Amino acid sequence: MIEVGAKNGCYESGPFDLPGLICGHEGTFGIVTKTLGPADPKATNFRTLVAIFSTTADACAVVAEVIAAGMLPAAMEMLDGAMVTLIEDTFPLRLPEKLPSSRAH
Repeated sequence: MIEVGAKNGCYESGPFDLPGLICGHEGTFGIVTKTLGPADPKATNFRTLVAIFSTTADACAVVAEVIAAGMLPAAMEMLDGAMVTLIEDTFPLRLPEKLPSSRAH
């Protein structure tokens, strides 16, 4: 057993983000037996957005901009064309498969 996380209200886990590693592996890395301290407050509202980017670099740049703006989303997911097709075949959500073509003025 190991203890990870903050001490004295400050993030002091050393050179590695062990709490992030444990949480990011969604239960496949270890078992959390006890938590201490307050949980994050419940969101007062939420939004679900779908954005389409022509490149992975563009999508990653927006993620960086969102975080830099001080927003901390509960989740941000990136789907490539193959994954969108798989989802649509299973659950027809009518997600766009590609950027809409622009109209000439």
